Amino acid sequence: SSSLETIENDAFCGCSSLKELPLPSSVRTLGKSAFEHCASMRSITLQKIKNESSSLQTIDDGGFRNCTSLENLPYLPNLQNLGQRAFGGCISLTEVTLGPSVMFAARNAFDGCVSLQTLKCTYREGSILPWAATDVVIEPNTTNIHNSAFAGCIFLRNINLTLLIESIGKSAFWGCESLHKDFQVPDTVKTMGIGAFGRCLSTIKRLDLPFHATQDVYTFMGGGDQAPLDIGNVLIDDTVKEISTGTFDGCSELTELMIPPTVLIIKTNAFGRCSSLEKVTCHDSAATTIESHAFQHCENLRIFNVPEVVMWVLDGDFGKNTSPKTRPPLPEIDQYSFGNCSAQIMETCSRYNVLRQFWVWILEKEKEYINTNTIFFGAGPEKTKSGFLDAKSMFLDTGDLEIVQRVFSTQSNASDDLLFTILKYLQGRDADMRNSTNHLRRRIVSFS
Repeated sequence: SSSLETIENDAFCGCSSLKELPLPSSVRTLGKSAFEHCASMRSITLQKIKNESSSLQTIDDGGFRNCTSLENLPYLPNLQNLGQRAFGGCISLTEVTLGPSVMFAARNAFDGCVSLQTLKCTYREGSILPWAATDVVIEPNTTNIHNSAFAGCIFLRNINLTLLIESIGKSAFWGCESLHKDFQVPDTVKTMGIGAFGRCLSTIKRLDLPFHATQDVYTFMGGGDQAPLDIGNVLIDDTVKEISTGTFDGCSELTELMIPPTVLIIKTNAFGRCSSLEKVTCHDSAATTIESHAFQHCENLRIFNVPEVVMWVLDGDFGKNTSPKTRPPLPEIDQYSFGNCSAQIMETCSRYNVLRQFWVWILEKEKEYINTNTIFFGAGPEKTKSGFLDAKSMFLDTGDLEIVQRVFSTQSNASDDLLFTILKYLQGRDADMRNSTNHLRRRIVSFS
């Protein structure tokens, strides 16, 4: 149909009798796994409507994955995005050309294409190209090769750096071990980032490169990028906000990791099965969320250096080092973030997770206080300024009393500063406390 613009997810998945795909030029998007496991499909032909060229812009994750008989892919002039393993396992593909319109092609878009001899691409500044790229043309007006532009492109043979190129970013050609012997860095290049030619042994021997550019350092840029499995030293760029699920999964040579303060979320299984990972250090000011099983099956991980505020909570210094108006956000570390890692790290995460719940509760109550312009008592065991609480805005409901009871009976050894902060909050709350159990009152009195 000339009006067809989208082929939905799984639309023809597993259609083993489909031998040829006539693709209407009106189609803009192929959904996830739209033609996955169409094992008999040998070719894709463009069905032109009114002599219009193909409108296809996106082939989503696994779009043609494991189409094992597919031998050719037509030139798609408007293609912009190729998803994860879009053509993964297409073992009969031998030659593919991606045009200059492509801005994001997942690194593993052609993973497992064992017969692919030539993958031609065009580089535009900021574009992400597949690891399988063999021949790259640089867009004429390009002046900068961005960080990690071709990192992990172990099959890249032919690329000509034009005289307009002035800078080569961090890890730009890291792992490009197949670069042709005629490859040259023009004199117009004034700056090179760390690891720009890391693991490019033959190139390093031929060219006079600054030492820092030859270091074996991979720079991770985020933005849907994926890390090569054989990285040993990784530098997470300051622009990265999130490390997605599976990004470093199975990176078995990674031994140490530094999390910068800019990383806000580490997703589930982001670092799964990093079997050689021994040490993870978070920047002191990091407010990172580490989701459940983010580091699962990192069996050799023994050291986890947490952000400063996490240590304050664990050591009983959070209330002393902060005040109600200056409390920093508390990082979220799921109690199962480090599943199947060392028992000590798992115990630390579990204890912090419990204590954090209590602190989040009291911080919310403090915020209510401040928002209603009431006077709040300072935290910590030291003598603090007294005042009167606004009974209406500070009313303790049954849920609040349950939390208080959990704090005073927790097996996580709630620290004195947490207990004293809550006690200061509860001063003058006799009426509410009368509704609590005698056991709870005795526990609270014992800490007073």
